[in-house]
This record gives sequence, structure tokens and C-alpha cells, in this order.
Amino acid sequence: MISNNVTHANNTLQNQTTKQQIPANSLGAMPSTQAKLSTLQQNVVPLVKNTLSQLKQQQVVQNNIVGTTGHDVLSANSTSNLLDGGLGYDLAILQGETDDYDISIRTVSSQAGSPPQTTFVFTDEETGREIVAKNIESFRFDDTELTAAELREYITDIDLPEELDLSDEMHDKLDQYFSKNTANSTIMYDYTVLDSDGSGELNKGDMVRLSVTSQGDSYLVEHILTQQDINSILNNSNPLLDISNGVSEAQKSRLNNAIFPQNINHSFGAKPTMTQLTDSDNNNQLSVGDLITIRRYNDVTQSFDTSTETLTQAQLDRYLAGESYTINRGQPLILTDEQQAAISARFTRVPTPHLQDARNIAYTGITNDTNGDGQLSEGDIVELRYLRVFSIQPPNQPVDHILTAEDIIAINEDRSNPLLNISNGLSDEQRTRLSYVLDIDTNSNNNPSNSIVYVFDANKDDKISIGDVVAVRTTFTITGGPRKGETTSQLFFYPLNQLHIDKFLSNNGI
Repeated sequence: MISNNVTHANNTLQNQTTKQQIPANSLGAMPSTQAKLSTLQQNVVPLVKNTLSQLKQQQVVQNNIVGTTGHDVLSANSTSNLLDGGLGYDLAILQGETDDYDISIRTVSSQAGSPPQTTFVFTDEETGREIVAKNIESFRFDDTELTAAELREYITDIDLPEELDLSDEMHDKLDQYFSKNTANSTIMYDYTVLDSDGSGELNKGDMVRLSVTSQGDSYLVEHILTQQDINSILNNSNPLLDISNGVSEAQKSRLNNAIFPQNINHSFGAKPTMTQLTDSDNNNQLSVGDLITIRRYNDVTQSFDTSTETLTQAQLDRYLAGESYTINRGQPLILTDEQQAAISARFTRVPTPHLQDARNIAYTGITNDTNGDGQLSEGDIVELRYLRVFSIQPPNQPVDHILTAEDIIAINEDRSNPLLNISNGLSDEQRTRLSYVLDIDTNSNNNPSNSIVYVFDANKDDKISIGDVVAVRTTFTITGGPRKGETTSQLFFYPLNQLHIDKFLSNNGI
């Protein structure tokens, strides 16, 4: 059953960086659990490794199936409620025939300079279950296969544009521009262009039909021509796109404005910047798919991270139009006390005694719902305050943190394990585990010898967590000079990261 229901929603679309999670080290087990661990390693570890390998190509989060930056084949299962192809040309495979679904579309407005995106909603006629599909270019049912444009035509009963009558020379240029082989897919120009504006000429907005082969599946997609496509195909030159002599400072500044939200508050000196651009297709022009190296400040680890992302069409369109990227901040979310406490534990930081003028971060209790879904989710904005006492930097400085997938996992994590509880100080077992985690020798007969003095609870949550600092006293005998033979000590401080926490909670080597 096909529904002619077209709704509109103003959602903000933003580029997101997926960060790879570092697994905990695999270490030896207690003698009492050796046999169980051996069985676990033989039976479960290979399965986990295989699953992780598959997730590199397709991330499955709860009931959502999310594609990669390449060309993906996403198969809906009995529990799927979201298919998001991401970048690239993607195929969605749905169980059953078209008549098994009530299909509607939602046109989602993106930022200025970017074309609107269409989200398809498939409602199972029998169960009522909804599958939302976005960033998908082709759909396969048991009875037919349709491109996104054909599916829109099927739903709205609006005919597709007529095919353009192009010269052989123009077809050759299109073939040269679009047809390519990559490590995991093949794209071939299908020698069909649909005249979207009815002008009879090749223009921005016309649809080029491509054949994509990826993950063993072949399917058709329609690529909507951008002005950059037209410039490249017709060999027109635009100085803003020319990177034959590298990226100029003016281009870099313009790109930063187009890529990073300009209505976000950043801490002093911590605004994200593009540090490098790689011309992926070696055409000496700025184009979609070029690799951008980005330097961002991490509010959790209090350090700068470097990541690599691909330049998107929306970013390039804003760049060419000279427009700044802004995001919809939305309204404050209504959160539970547990959620507020988890967010506070994630971001609150108090300087350790040896770094009194380090950043003092406080969560304000406000998290803004940028996508309007009423749920705490990736992309929402957490409002923080950065406080400093002895610094020339602005006091009580507002800072916005855009939640990442890693943040959401950490906030939702069950932290009730009693091993993490330090409200009554450190137990002997906690000291032993921390010594193992930090790889410090606590044998008092050695020179030097080490002892854990305390854990500085940097986020004030009474638990061992990321950002907390372990104070270790190293005692040693002076071996030379006028104080030779004297015993002295010194404090060293070790901040904890996620790898430390994972290792602390494991039973390996304890």
C-alpha cells in the first residue's frame, strides 16, 4: 500500500566523526579461573573479532543499521527501525514486497546551501513496525528494485523528468567523470541523464544515473548534479576550487567556516580547525570525498584529538557560497536525575593539587535537543562552564560540547560495579588493580619502590572514572652526592583513560 503522505520537518544535519574505540589489553587470568578463561578465549574471542571486523563495514547500534562513508548494502532485519546509509551510494534491502508496506516520505530541510534530503518511512502493514530510511539511494524489495527518485515517483505519482539528449562527446565526459573503481566498489555511468529543470541542457540539479557494484550487489542510483560537478565536467575553472598549489590560508579559513558550526562556544584556543587536506582523486580541485584532517579539543580527556573525515557535498556547497555552518541548538531536554548525574560525571573536572590553574569544568545542567527527538542522543549540545582562578583567560567561560557516539555510550554505561566505588577511600583490591593498570612495581624491597597514595576524584562522582588522577609516591635511596644513602620520595600523577578503566575492571592478571 502506498501513502501519498508528504510531511516536512526542520532537522539539522551535521557531519559526525566516528571514533574507533580502543579495546582493553588481553592479559593473563587468575589461576582459579584459568580453565574458564581458556575456554572463553577459544570459543568467544574469535567470534568477537569476526563481529568487530564486520562492524567496521556496517555499524549496528541498538536497532539502527548505519552505513560507512563508502557504498554500502544495508539489509533490514526483523528488529531494524532505522537504516542510515551515510555517505556514498547505498542500497537498502527490505523484506517483503512493496505492497507489504505503507510508504511515506518526509522532506528534511538541511542547512542553507545544501539540497533538502528525503527520508522514507516504511510501515509494515501486518505488524505496524516502522523502518525509517535516510541517505539511501536505491531500494530492493522481493518484487522490484527502485532508485530513490523512482520510489518518490511511485509514492507521489509525479513523473520522473525526461531523459536529456546529449552528444557522444558529452556522454564521454560524464563517463570519464563518474566511472571509477575503488577498493570495495565500482561505479559506472549508465549513459542516462534526467532533465530535472526541463531546459534541454545539462545543468545543476539534473539526475545522472549510475550503476554501483558493492559488497557483491549491483544496483542503480541517481546522482543529483552539483555546480562543482558541472564545472568539472565542462572543464570550467573556479579559483575557489583550485588546490593545484595547495590550500591557501583564505581557502582554509573559508573551509573552516563551512565545516565547523559557527554558533558553538569553544574554550579558549580550542576551536576545531582543519590542519590538512588530501586531494583524494588527484584532480587538483577541491571536491567531495577529499580527506580533511581535523584537530579538535576533547573536553573529556583535556587534550587535542586528530581525526580524518571526508568533505561532504553540503560542506562544499556552503564553501562555494561563502556561508557559515550553523546548527539548530533546539530546546533544553528534560532528563532524569540519573542522566544528569551521568552527564556531570562525564564532563565535570576539578584541577588536581599539582595543577591548580588547570581547566575547572562544571556541567550547567542544560543539554539542548538539537534534533528535536526528545531523547538524549548523538549531536545534542551539553552546556559547560570553564572556570579559572589564576589565569588571564576569561573566567566563567561558556563552552558547548556536541555529544559524540562515544559520549552516549559512556553516559548510558552501568557504573554500579562496587570496584569503582571510592566514596570510602581505596580498598586493598582497588590499590592492587590500579598498580596493575599503571604497571608500577609496589615491592617495598626494591629501589625505587612505589605506593598508591590516593585517587583524586576529578569529576566528584565518588567513582574511579576517566579523568581521575592516581597519585603515586615513589620512594628511593639517593645514590650519589652529599645526600648519598638518604631515603627520599616524590609524588607522581597518572590521569586515567578508558583503557585504564577497562583494564581495572577486568580480572586478568589480578
